[in-house]
Amino acid sequence: MSLATFAANVPVIFVTFRNPRFENDSVAKIISSLAVSDIVNGIIATCCAGVAWSLQPGEQVPTWLLRIINCGMYTFGLCSLWHLVAVSVVKCTVIVRPLTHFSIFTDRVLRAIICIIWTMDLIVIGTINVGVIDARFNWITVITSTSRNDRPLPSAFASELSSV
Repeated sequence: MSLATFAANVPVIFVTFRNPRFENDSVAKIISSLAVSDIVNGIIATCCAGVAWSLQPGEQVPTWLLRIINCGMYTFGLCSLWHLVAVSVVKCTVIVRPLTHFSIFTDRVLRAIICIIWTMDLIVIGTINVGVIDARFNWITVITSTSRNDRPLPSAFASELSSV
């Protein structure tokens, strides 16, 4: 799976950056960022497979590794989803407003959209690990799962609200 993801997405990145035909294509820029997110998803899948193959079923996987894998699964899956939403919005404006599309989605706006997607996903990485008590690796589904203590988030917000 991860090798197929890598083999399918690396040519997308090279074609979108090397081919002059795609220099002014707004969707191609978002698709190349989506390809990077998908490559990282493939790396996370490789980590899950590596954990499954390297340890015996009775052994415990280090919690820090499970946290990284868990964050990666959520974060880069969400990142891919937001990239697909951005592609849909751009394509919708091409259909709805064909004459003003290029004035709406300039290079600056596209770079801002891509930066916002990646920044929001980096924030998600930080917030997913808040309150994680325990992380476990399921040998049957080869997926990590975490147990959370939801007390840190409400107490953090409560301290912010009490100081206002």
